[in-house]
Amino acid sequence: MKDAKATSTHEPESSQKQSSPFTDSQINALVSALLPSLQKIIGSAMADAMSVRDFAAMRGVSERLVWQWLDEGILLKAPTKDFNNKKSAEKRSKVLINVKAWRDKLTQQAVDCRYIDARTSQSLN
Repeated sequence: MKDAKATSTHEPESSQKQSSPFTDSQINALVSALLPSLQKIIGSAMADAMSVRDFAAMRGVSERLVWQWLDEGILLKAPTKDFNNKKSAEKRSKVLINVKAWRDKLTQQAVDCRYIDARTSQSLN
């Protein structure tokens, strides 16, 4: 086995590196293609509350599972204008998820499991 040599399956020179810089039209096309997705991702990452549909899409789970988490208390409902009225609070159409509480819960779990240092978690909040 000592005599065996590692061989590369492809040559570094033949890799798909672009030798010339992007043109302005290429950059504009790339930015316009990526901008809507980036805005949605950044907006959801910074939002304090989110709809059930958006939360399910961003987390890659079904809406049914999100409703189950809400019913079990894993996720918290964000207060809305109609939250004081019990009848309208029971409706599932206008429920918003308290994403800030979800992030705080995940951060606390990470601290408890020592994935992150407790001093670092203070700067995250």
